[in-house]
Amino acid sequence: MAPEQLSAGGQVDPRTDVYGLGVVLYELLTGTVPFADPTLTGLRKRILSEDPQPVRSLNGDVPPDLERICMKCLSKEAADRYASARALAEALTAFLKSQ
Repeated sequence: MAPEQLSAGGQVDPRTDVYGLGVVLYELLTGTVPFADPTLTGLRKRILSEDPQPVRSLNGDVPPDLERICMKCLSKEAADRYASARALAEALTAFLKSQ
């Protein structure tokens, strides 16, 4: 879940879905989830207060620009994420074209 879904009164919008897509992308790139904890309380705390481990620290083969895209999706602040899945898709397309 995105941080705003775990916060009282958090505003859910398309950027919440971008966070979810970022979680999937992170898992595809690293083979692990961005946050883990044996308890729901601990997991909630991690999502709200910790940054995920950088993608390249877990998989050095990931290009820096792709890591940047992924980490932007996982930003704690919705305003710092891509505004929509379309905007994320455009960033990924531009990345692929640059390769």
